[in-house]
Amino acid sequence: MQLMRHTIRNYIVVLAVFVLATLTAPAAAPGAGIKKDEPVDLHIQVDPESASAGQEVRVTLQLTPRAGYKLNKYPRISIKVPKIAGVVSASSGSVGSKTPPPPEEMEDNYFKTVDPLVLSLNLDPGLKAGKYEIAAKLKYYYCVKASGYCAPMRLDLSIPVTVE
Repeated sequence: MQLMRHTIRNYIVVLAVFVLATLTAPAAAPGAGIKKDEPVDLHIQVDPESASAGQEVRVTLQLTPRAGYKLNKYPRISIKVPKIAGVVSASSGSVGSKTPPPPEEMEDNYFKTVDPLVLSLNLDPGLKAGKYEIAAKLKYYYCVKASGYCAPMRLDLSIPVTVE
């Protein structure tokens, strides 16, 4: 009986610690979507930081390959934002090469430095003031330097837009 009370008490303590840790965990930063084990670091910049309804905002994504990775020029790095009725019109952007390099020049298929990917978003004229997280899909191809393994990567991103 005493062992059962001790076990129940330990269970309650563990449960309380778990609940407190969950409630106090920091929220993800706006535009988050890239994890520590991803092949790239991603920085999202929205200009202007605070827009008006009906205005066009410029979104710049800067991808930087992490140590041990390369980003392919072909297929192109692309981002797509679907139309969200009453919020934003559909938009897309890409950077890279439209055609693959010749087989003897495969090393030319990797970015030395990645050009920023720029996207224009047209905000709906009837959009109310507030903070919005615009869903986007990012697609790129990467290679692991050490092994030569290459693969596509698809990520769901969130673009923070503030309307005044």
